[in-house]
Amino acid sequence: LPSSTQAWIAGGAIRDLILGRQPRDWDFVVTASGLAVARAVADRMGGAYYPLDHERHTGRAIVTDPASGLRVILDFASLRAGSIIEDLQARDFTINAMAMSLRGDLIDPVGGAMDARLCQLRMVTPGCFSADPVRLIRAVRLSAQFGMFITDETRSRIVAEAPAIATTSAERVRAELVALLALTRASEGLRLLV
Repeated sequence: LPSSTQAWIAGGAIRDLILGRQPRDWDFVVTASGLAVARAVADRMGGAYYPLDHERHTGRAIVTDPASGLRVILDFASLRAGSIIEDLQARDFTINAMAMSLRGDLIDPVGGAMDARLCQLRMVTPGCFSADPVRLIRAVRLSAQFGMFITDETRSRIVAEAPAIATTSAERVRAELVALLALTRASEGLRLLV
C-alpha cells in the first residue's frame, strides 16, 4: 500500500471498546480503495478476501489471530467524504460515529463516547433515516442489544420515517430482523419495534 494511505479504526469496534466489550469484528476507514486494502491484508495474513460493496469500495479480510487462533473479521471501507470527521458525521448513530487513529487518538465529533456511557442511542442527523431506512430497525436492534434507551428526538424521527422501510430491500430488512431475534433481549426489542 502507498505510504500516503491513512487508516482509522471506526464504528462498532470503538463503541465496543468504550463499553468494555471485546469487538467481534473490526471496521477500518482508509484513504485508498477498501477493496484493495482488504485484499492486501488477506494476502499478507494468509486469510480470505471478500468484496462487500464494489460501488463503495468496501472489502473484507477474514484472518486468524496468531495469538488466540480465533477468526477475526476486518472490514475496510474507503473514506466517503473529504475527511474522517465528515465521514463520521454521515453515519447513523453517535455511538457508531467514532473513530480512532492507529496511534490511539479518539475522534468523536458528535459525542458518541458520552452517549455510550449514558446508555443512550441518538441519531447523528435527522436525515440519517431517509439516507438509509434500514437504520429505523437498526435503532431498535442496537437499543435491545446494548440496553440503551432511544432519545426522544430520535424516537420521534423513527416514528415519522417508519413508512420509508417499505422502500428498502427485503433482504436488508430481514438481516436486521434476524439479528434482532438472535438477541437475548429479543422480546424487548420486538415490543419496542411495535
